[in-house]
Amino acid sequence: MIEEPVRRRRWFDGARAGVAALAGVAAVAVLHVLVAALLARPGLDTAAEPIPEAAAARDGERTVLVVGDSVARNLARGLATWGAGRGLRVVNGAFVGNGLARAEGRRFAGNIQVGAGAAERMEMWREQLGQERPEVVLLLPSVWDLVEREFSDREGVLGPGEPLFDDWLVAEYRAVSERFARGGRLVLWLTFPCPREQNWPGLLQESAALRPQTIDHLNDEILPRVIAARPESSALLPLAEHVCPAGRFSSDLAGRSNFRVDGLHFRPADADWVAEWLGPEVERRMALARAAASPDVGPAGDASAAASALMPERR
Repeated sequence: MIEEPVRRRRWFDGARAGVAALAGVAAVAVLHVLVAALLARPGLDTAAEPIPEAAAARDGERTVLVVGDSVARNLARGLATWGAGRGLRVVNGAFVGNGLARAEGRRFAGNIQVGAGAAERMEMWREQLGQERPEVVLLLPSVWDLVEREFSDREGVLGPGEPLFDDWLVAEYRAVSERFARGGRLVLWLTFPCPREQNWPGLLQESAALRPQTIDHLNDEILPRVIAARPESSALLPLAEHVCPAGRFSSDLAGRSNFRVDGLHFRPADADWVAEWLGPEVERRMALARAAASPDVGPAGDASAAASALMPERR
């Protein structure tokens, strides 16, 4: 379940290497305990649910690259199942513990660093863009990006809602969005689904990252600012509204019981249900983007309407 080793900032040699190795083993052991405490809950093993590798694109197929963390990975699997036979090909670029912003400075419980950020993943995503040639990139913000971090000794540790943190995260997400939009790709951001309100154990036990008000701030304040930088090539899809119709977590949704049983992740059946909404929504946005880019859309008003439809949803 752990994607990246504990990151160390110094290299050792000679006699100090043995001490460093023992310290590394101890740190990894502690890390496994912390991650196990966070992940060993009913349903959280779905974060590692296997996703079939996308076959080579066939003529007429549209390709979507899904990027994010384990929650995005769940959605990629559901979307791939929905898209099979519908001409929608899904490539997974989402990984457990993966952030979209740079990882430096994060402060987890025990001051341990774990998981990857955009800087660590960008080369792989760049290869996927070149090889898979997606028409759309579907981005889900990561809870790992919401963990408090230390910017400097003077500023100390800050989190979402603090102006410096917010400006930093907006800039990070805008940079990611711009990279994925190059070449005329459509970038679709998803609002993050509300988590269950509880005391989260393990790495996030000292963080406000999964508190409902933090997620609301991400969806209502951060993401609209990201979209506003490139409204012609990006849009915001209201996943949170779809799975949290009353604005808060519920395990009983649309006649389904034990929905997101761990309070966060989507089981395969949950993801399949979400894909029944998400798949058509992605296809609709793709059609609107094509219409807006086409020189043969007809009267100017038609093109204007198509372009305006890509604007983020208003709440």
